[in-house]
Amino acid sequence: MIGAADVSLLSSWFTGGSAPDINLGFYEIKWTDWWLVLLGLGFVTVTLLLPKGIGGLFDLLPSKNKDQT
Repeated sequence: MIGAADVSLLSSWFTGGSAPDINLGFYEIKWTDWWLVLLGLGFVTVTLLLPKGIGGLFDLLPSKNKDQT
C-alpha cells in the first residue's frame, strides 16, 4: 500500500506540471515525457534492492522488545 500511494503521488506531481522542467541549454528535460522511464526504473530498483517492498524497510528498524529476558 505504501508503494501504491507513492506511485500515485509521484505520478500526479510529475504529470501534473508541478515538477519543474530542466533546461540543459542543448536539451530541455520535460518530466511529463520521462515519467514512464522513471517509473520503470523505480520498479526495477525496488524489486532488486527491496525484495520485501518499501514496507520491508520497517523490518530493518531496531525493535525495543527484541530479545529482552
